[in-house]
Amino acid sequence: MGFTLCSDITLGTLNIKIPWTGLLSQPLEVVLRDVFLLVVPKPTDNYDPEKEEERSLKKKLKIVEKIEASASSNADDSGKHLRNLWQVLKIQNE
Repeated sequence: MGFTLCSDITLGTLNIKIPWTGLLSQPLEVVLRDVFLLVVPKPTDNYDPEKEEERSLKKKLKIVEKIEASASSNADDSGKHLRNLWQVLKIQNE
């Protein structure tokens, strides 16, 4: 689920000093005072709990399929099977 940021900005004062006689040799100075920024997460309107549940189930089934494939290909060596199982689970959690 993604989030969209909604913000509100309040600016107290903004001072700009422009050195017109020395634009190329002197710095431009910008001073901001009393700046308040309000940022709040707002959930997206297109969130569908049924689709989220379906996506989660598909992910779990993919993990089970990889575990079963690993188990069938390495059934005779249990130590190797456990290492492969750990690798499958580790990859799925990244």
